[in-house]
Amino acid sequence: MFDWFKRGCGACRQGILSGDSSSPEPVGTSIAHHAHLRRCQHCGSWWEENERDAHVISEREARATFHDLF
Repeated sequence: MFDWFKRGCGACRQGILSGDSSSPEPVGTSIAHHAHLRRCQHCGSWWEENERDAHVISEREARATFHDLF
């Protein structure tokens, strides 16, 4: 199990938990993966958000899943 408090920063975690659609900043959507890509403007973390959860991913994972956005 992962430690939520080690993912991203307080600002992006709060944005995800609050449902704030502007934080972390939306980058794009992958219809094929049913997911949205977001990037924290404070710490630079990449977030993959889908219907049931959101989690931090590496830039490599972001490029692989959302290749058309790079």
